[in-house]
Amino acid sequence: MIRITNPLRSLCLSLCLPLGVAAAPLAWACEAPQPPADIPAGAGAERAQLLAAHRQVWDYVEAAERYLECLDQQEHKANAQARETPAARARRINAYNHTVQTMHQLTAQLGDAIAAFRAR
Repeated sequence: MIRITNPLRSLCLSLCLPLGVAAAPLAWACEAPQPPADIPAGAGAERAQLLAAHRQVWDYVEAAERYLECLDQQEHKANAQARETPAARARRINAYNHTVQTMHQLTAQLGDAIAAFRAR
């Protein structure tokens, strides 16, 4: 019998298991990204501070979009299996909504900071 293996799975198993990391949670768990700690006020910020904040916000947005995609995939899987509890669905929806709200707040704060910086 010939056994066909997934090379990425084999690589993960060879790298993850010696480190004591379980491979299964990596495949299905969605990890929420951490938002930037602080966005400087544009009126008193230096250009370099705003550029760094800009990069941090967009790094967060990119990570958040991947997280939202992961949550969408979880929803499709749960719907296909029809095994999700209402509480688990509510948690996933709340996590999704919270992430979208955080993305909007951060980009608005960054926009305000840039506008204040340019108005000086």
